Amino acid sequence: MSNPIQNRYEFVYLFDVKDGNPNGDPDAGNQPRVDPETGNGLITDVSLKRKIRNYVTIVKSATPPNDIYIKEKAVLIETHEKAYVAVGAKLETSKKEEKKKEPEETKLAKRENGCVKTFTTCVLLEL
Repeated sequence: MSNPIQNRYEFVYLFDVKDGNPNGDPDAGNQPRVDPETGNGLITDVSLKRKIRNYVTIVKSATPPNDIYIKEKAVLIETHEKAYVAVGAKLETSKKEEKKKEPEETKLAKRENGCVKTFTTCVLLEL
């Protein structure tokens, strides 16, 4: 399998929010997350990843290899079907027995296709 990501990159993502709630806490009635000692707002890693994914989608127009695997309000089965079609594999059926018999080569081809065409890591693509 080809490895599209060769190096690790670290970066800083700065943004400022005024009179807003950039990362609500569902356990606290969607109130803003706040550091109890400093009173500063907190942003979770999940929220940051979502903001970066949304930015990449807007800037790169969701074209390969910058398409996003996990999208807001998206159905993942459609992404899976694109991977099946791209590698010429038979689409999944609802029968569990047939799904278990899928050749390992097909699984690997789908995973590699997804890694090359989406802005993500191969760990997420366990199809």
